[in-house]
Amino acid sequence: NIARKLRETDFVGRYGGEEFVFLLPETTLEDGYKTLEKIRQAIEACPFHFRDEPVTITMSFGVAQFRTGDESAAVFSRADKALYHAKDAGRNRSMREDTSTMN
Repeated sequence: NIARKLRETDFVGRYGGEEFVFLLPETTLEDGYKTLEKIRQAIEACPFHFRDEPVTITMSFGVAQFRTGDESAAVFSRADKALYHAKDAGRNRSMREDTSTMN
């Protein structure tokens, strides 16, 4: 269960058709990445069957952190870019935002 991997202050919700957003208040970029990696691994390991056949469920995550002065659109944009890097790198993985451009 994903909720068991989150704190009471954390939030998860559907953001689009196949996209979800996780809000992890007062969490560093690295700790957010580690949390989402644990969730990704738990989902991958979860037994799921369709028509009596095992199916592996995978997820890719893009992780970004709010910076001083950020509006939510900027953070979502960086997370989205990281997500597409994860998908381009072969899917079923988590990628952090490009920290080389962080102030």
